Amino acid sequence: MPPETARPLELRFTGGGGPRVTLDGEEFAATLRPAEILTALALHPDGLSGEQLTLMLYGEDGNPTTLRGEIHRLRSSLGAELLLTRPYRLATGPQADFLRVRDALRDGRVSEALDSCHGELLPRSDAPAVRELRDELLVGAAARGARLGRRRAPAPLRRAPAGDRRPGGARAAAGPARPGRPAPRRRRRAGAEHLRD
Repeated sequence: MPPETARPLELRFTGGGGPRVTLDGEEFAATLRPAEILTALALHPDGLSGEQLTLMLYGEDGNPTTLRGEIHRLRSSLGAELLLTRPYRLATGPQADFLRVRDALRDGRVSEALDSCHGELLPRSDAPAVRELRDELLVGAAARGARLGRRRAPAPLRRAPAGDRRPGGARAAAGPARPGRPAPRRRRRAGAEHLRD
């Protein structure tokens, strides 16, 4: 797809309020599995085979048939021109809060990481790819924080207490929203039913 026709996609998957997707300027809620798929694809812009994506989402016991069904529903919701196959990939690089946090931490820009982060990445997810990135963000924040003389990871990146894996658990652990941050919009997008299943 030529760059001029690429549809803008934004992913906000850190923090409370559940995963949020903005497509063509409209924001809507996503359920966990579509958010996990989009996370894995955002992490691998060159694409993933069905086997690789199955492993990243379900681990060793994953079934590629289950993945194909999930991809089919997600393509129906987002559009086949946005979620491509052979290999599975996004047609456009998304603007994703977790990618901004990861890149800022890797470059040592802790303040920028904190500005981009709203809490823990998909706190209810047990998908191997999400767990790995979540741990990278937590360890990276703790290491950078230690260099800055902090004993713990900055609050927005701290893991929610055990047993607090509900949506918003990380936000509850991190404290209230920062003053001046707008509340998430609650608009719904027609045709995005699978994202809310």
